[in-house]
Amino acid sequence: MNKNLQVIFDRTELGIKVKTGWKFYPYEDIIEIHADAHYSDIRISKIKMPVCVDVPIRIFAENLPLIFFKYNRSGIINLGYMQSYKSRGKVIEIMVNDICYIVSRYLKANFHYRIATLARKSFPCEKCKTCTKRGTCGDMTPFTIPID
Repeated sequence: MNKNLQVIFDRTELGIKVKTGWKFYPYEDIIEIHADAHYSDIRISKIKMPVCVDVPIRIFAENLPLIFFKYNRSGIINLGYMQSYKSRGKVIEIMVNDICYIVSRYLKANFHYRIATLARKSFPCEKCKTCTKRGTCGDMTPFTIPID
């Protein structure tokens, strides 16, 4: 095992290394990940202060589930928290918890593709966290996207 391992990507949760061991946060509790150089701040819904890890954002972008969208070079949001989005010419504005995020021009097509893909997919249900058949679960809940 790698000594410098800071995060673990599980099927339903993200593991973050802390001084005394590991803490696991369900993906649905993660609102946003914001990067600053080689560090990333993870904003979690049940915690006031963001959790800081020594992991670049590209690692998160490559390993997080489909529900997460990298909206610009230094930010990833959980589309499950999206309240609405608006396309205004070359600009897409996404509202998440009353905060407006602007999608980069080069990610605009990727955003529309992601929304169309999510509308056809299903995601793990609450039972999946304790299910013994996690890999083959047939009880999936549909994901709905609020459209303006």
